[in-house]
Amino acid sequence: MPYHPARARELSNSIGRIPFGFPTLDSRFDGLPAGTATLLVGAPDAGTDAYAFTHAAQLLLLKHAPRYTDRKINDAVRQRIPSSVHYVTLNHPPERVLDGMDAVLSARQFNILAEHLEITDFSDDFFDLAPVPDPLRRAAHEKEAEDLPEEPATEASFERLLNRLAEHLEGVGDDTLIFVDSLTAFERGRHFGVEWGDVLGLLEGLRHAASEWGGLVNVLYHARPEKVRSDETINTALDGCLYFYVNDRGTNARKTMRIGDFNGALSRRHQVVYETKVGDTGFGVSSSRNV
Repeated sequence: MPYHPARARELSNSIGRIPFGFPTLDSRFDGLPAGTATLLVGAPDAGTDAYAFTHAAQLLLLKHAPRYTDRKINDAVRQRIPSSVHYVTLNHPPERVLDGMDAVLSARQFNILAEHLEITDFSDDFFDLAPVPDPLRRAAHEKEAEDLPEEPATEASFERLLNRLAEHLEGVGDDTLIFVDSLTAFERGRHFGVEWGDVLGLLEGLRHAASEWGGLVNVLYHARPEKVRSDETINTALDGCLYFYVNDRGTNARKTMRIGDFNGALSRRHQVVYETKVGDTGFGVSSSRNV
């Protein structure tokens, strides 16, 4: 059914934008549409994790302590910024996640993030499904042999883990900035029973659920951007992708970032490559060039 232009414009404007939290990006774009699910692609040393931590901290500063920023945003934009951060980890225990945040962020950024952060740890659950030799499993868990599972992991076990993860996210989704760390664990799990189709189903569900939750969902994927950009199945599974690159030839590593299409929501005439760095206040986006 055709939409009246006025009604179509009203529906378009009803999707508010949430800032990136980086002045260079927010001056070029109006922000990400509320309810966006994004794949963050790149090696950790390319700035993928640093972007995630800084993005979260900067948004929380804008939301809860704008006096400590040099940004001025109106009340309508501030209200759209999620009030809290929920970090789900499949790779690391919470103390490792916090250590990574502390290493990247300034004291003010880390403190505001810690005050509004919840970490849910699925790393032990994932580890227990892997075919790890019993001596190493005992060393990792400090368990006696009789406490270990008697049966090896099965596809159904991984399916249950995916369902538990989905149920958990459903319970925390509203008004939240969500990070899932990371898709890399599930890709590695393909070697011992994870069905990739089930993982793609999880991403498809996240994309649709995020639009209802109205916050932002970010899924980390520590993979080479070139690999993901050439795979239409994965690079279109969520609403869009941010790609992080590092060129470590020579004495100075050069970091860059590219923004995917986001279904046209962030389209510009030219593809832009942004120079990035990780400094005293976390991840930073500086100059850009058209390609």
